[in-house]
Amino acid sequence: MTGPDDFGRLSAGFLTILLSFTFQGVLCELVVSPVGPTLVNAICGSNVTLAVSFSGAPDPAVTWFMKGFSLPVVTWTINSNTIPDIDENRRKVLRIEPNGSLTFVNVPLEYTSNYTIEMTKSGLGRSSATFTLEVFSSPVNFLPAVGTRVDSEGKIVVAIQCVSEAWPKAVVSWSKGSEALANGTTHQISSDTTQLEILGYNVSKFLLQNYFCNCSNPLGSQRREILLTGPSISNSSLFSNHNGTIVTLTWEVPPTSVVTGFDIQMKGPDLLGKNRTQTSLNGFNTIQHELGTTRRADIFILDPNLTYMFRIIPKALTTEGDPSTVHRIGPGEGLSRSAIAGIAAGIPSGILFLVLLGGFVYFCRQIRYPLSKTVEKVKTSQTETTPPNLLTGGQKSPPDYNRLQQTPSERPVALPIFGTPLPVRIATTV
Repeated sequence: MTGPDDFGRLSAGFLTILLSFTFQGVLCELVVSPVGPTLVNAICGSNVTLAVSFSGAPDPAVTWFMKGFSLPVVTWTINSNTIPDIDENRRKVLRIEPNGSLTFVNVPLEYTSNYTIEMTKSGLGRSSATFTLEVFSSPVNFLPAVGTRVDSEGKIVVAIQCVSEAWPKAVVSWSKGSEALANGTTHQISSDTTQLEILGYNVSKFLLQNYFCNCSNPLGSQRREILLTGPSISNSSLFSNHNGTIVTLTWEVPPTSVVTGFDIQMKGPDLLGKNRTQTSLNGFNTIQHELGTTRRADIFILDPNLTYMFRIIPKALTTEGDPSTVHRIGPGEGLSRSAIAGIAAGIPSGILFLVLLGGFVYFCRQIRYPLSKTVEKVKTSQTETTPPNLLTGGQKSPPDYNRLQQTPSERPVALPIFGTPLPVRIATTV
């Protein structure tokens, strides 16, 4: 039979075993917890860490997820010798700490999101925690955008839009010079304050006016100036199909230019199946009209054997801007300016060469080289009739005194014989 002392010893042993199992179970439960608040604010371009701590298991596997992405952005096992697996597109920004915390280096504005960490250990379950990261920035790196249209009443509507990447979202205010603008008959501001509309019938009222948009949030503000300009074209080009029967005009407009439409003009023979709508003073004819939002036009049908010239006229209602560059196409395109300049520079040199060549030829024709006496004698004996030799009765002919008076340099030198010599007849006295 068990006594009281034995019962006490059994109770104490049972309590020890029970407490031992109880604390061991607590130690075997994997738990990951945020260190600090789960809403984390950061300035764009700074470094920020989503800090965590864990307990209940050594060296768990860590996985970080970003809201909106099914695949993890970081995967690693704590105290592992392997390199953390970081999403290829985020390796310049994300780093994982030895305890599993996630660090952002020079955090961009677009990393504002929810991030969830999951820790797992085989046989010990799974634990997770979620953070919200908000990245703030002052209004920077924004350019006003200008668009033009015509409303149902025939008014020109110029829309200026100022949208920044700031967070918290920036509030935009508008002014013309030093005058603050508000909704009225000539100005309309959108409900989110990011767009200003200017209305009027005369484009001249829009020009030479300095409009300003000011974007601000708790972190700072930025101001931009917009100076509207009249209808104009900054660049244009022309290319044709391989048959030369269709051409395409393309053009660009300055960002602050007020344009409601374009006239496509042509100079040259009539197009097949197209009538001219208007003739200008310099010979160009308007062949088609385009909207102010259009930046290209196809023109057909052309005769590839003929020459055409094209240009674009920007317009704001009836107000015309300067025409674009004239584009020529066809067999009569002619030489380029550089080729013409080269030819012009070479003409004087060519004329001088021809003059020198003509003088040289003329000089050569004026020079006569004297023939030797032997050549003259042979030539005379071949062309003239020689009288028969007279018999002198053995007496010698008188000497040739002219020949004896010649200097050695004037005496003829026998020329080489290049052909068979003619036969010579010798008269004898019987």
